[in-house]
Amino acid sequence: MKKVVAVSYLNTRPFTDGITRGMDASEYVLETMTPSECGRAFLSGEADVALVPAAVLADPRFDGEMQTRFCIGAKGKVDSVYLFSDVPVRQIETMILDADSRTSNQLAQILARHHWKINPEILPPGAPVYGTRYGTVSIGDKAVPLKDKFAYAYDLASEWADFTARFYGERLPFVFAVWVHKNVEEPWLQRWYAALEDGVKHAAESARRWASFYGMTPEKAQYYLTQSIDYELNDCKFTALSLFLDLCGVKV
Repeated sequence: MKKVVAVSYLNTRPFTDGITRGMDASEYVLETMTPSECGRAFLSGEADVALVPAAVLADPRFDGEMQTRFCIGAKGKVDSVYLFSDVPVRQIETMILDADSRTSNQLAQILARHHWKINPEILPPGAPVYGTRYGTVSIGDKAVPLKDKFAYAYDLASEWADFTARFYGERLPFVFAVWVHKNVEEPWLQRWYAALEDGVKHAAESARRWASFYGMTPEKAQYYLTQSIDYELNDCKFTALSLFLDLCGVKV
């Protein structure tokens, strides 16, 4: 039996629905948690298969294999990963990170350095701040209701697309999370691949099933899972992922 860990957010429910629907319960045990916890579980050897923040690939402890068919990605606005602030981004002097994802924290710092051309003080999650010239990275389902509480909400996937268009001549998508595995037999992987594919094909059904659980209307949940999130890990996303890892300081 394989230990599988997946993200507890709405955007992962098509995957988990596909797994529970398409695989025999004797083949796996599934646990959901935050993205950063998924990364820690895989790097520590607690999980055989995991949906991890893309930045985990840059961790020197990573020694698994990346699944190359599906991801949590976005072609434009992702509608759930933000930098919030009450001042315009170029006036931000302090940036508070989110405890739940290494990737979004790395992305915000890359954009600060290369796109917005600012050098804010970086603070850990929950750190106290003073004044108004700060930005807060927030991801996942908890980020959505915060949009109305700040004057500015910068969608990081959209900002990444603007950045790549300006400096690389093409609006690239972004890859927030990837599936990884270690020491898993090929027959099991093939059944798992098929389950993930089935889940993605039925994302609209997952939206209707889980909308109320996440405090969303079925229509909003369906738009999010079928329009904001893009699950295919294609060549364009591989290009974007390679660029992101390179900007993180990892040559690929």
